[in-house]
Amino acid sequence: MKWVALFFVMFCVLQGNAQNIFFRSTSKVEYSEQINFNQTIYWRKHFNKESGLKTIYNLNSIYKTDSLFGILVYGIDIDMMSDRFEKNKGNTFRYWNKIRMGFGLMFEKNPYNPPFPIETAYNYINAEIYLNYLHLPHSARGDRTTKSRRGSFMIFLLATPSKRFEGYLKIKPFGRVWIKPYFKQEYSIKHISICTEIELNQIGYNKTKAESSKDLYRGFTISCGPEYNLNSKNIYFYLGIKYEGRNH
Repeated sequence: MKWVALFFVMFCVLQGNAQNIFFRSTSKVEYSEQINFNQTIYWRKHFNKESGLKTIYNLNSIYKTDSLFGILVYGIDIDMMSDRFEKNKGNTFRYWNKIRMGFGLMFEKNPYNPPFPIETAYNYINAEIYLNYLHLPHSARGDRTTKSRRGSFMIFLLATPSKRFEGYLKIKPFGRVWIKPYFKQEYSIKHISICTEIELNQIGYNKTKAESSKDLYRGFTISCGPEYNLNSKNIYFYLGIKYEGRNH
């Protein structure tokens, strides 16, 4: 509860400066073998020192994954290709590809285990690194507004020193539907799955731009599909709901 209170205070401080800060929020609840959740807030100032539009987010989150509760004390999400599109230059790769990289520092605790001795309190500390690559179809190039991203695909990889790993490929064959095969590992426990993600907001990409932080879906997403535990050889039903929002 102390972690939740700290996260709430941090959010209130940021909200007090909301006129000068851009926010993104991702809320997610998942169920297969256990209930997991994650609440992440991304925030950044409007302009950098050179009065250019900033594309790097700071982030904080609270989460539960399997038997661990954690708080991401500080993270950073970096747009690896932040230059604006210039049709006469040789950066046409940026027209339909986006790459973001992130880092984070977390404190984690298993409430069912006894506390670590003070000399080994470093065991509460964890870190993560992730890479996110998104390919957009020709119709979503540059600054063009679009409501459907058929033909998009995304590759995501995340790893931590504590042997947590997640990787997936998302493909959007039509409409508001993504097909998502994934693999995830928590310590020695491994899962594989192929699930379907459905974006419920029909205009979730309306008035967005295929550049920087404006290229974001807004609204609810429902996910479901079979999940296979490679250790126990059991099959579970995976169900998830996620909400993504922003004030810019």
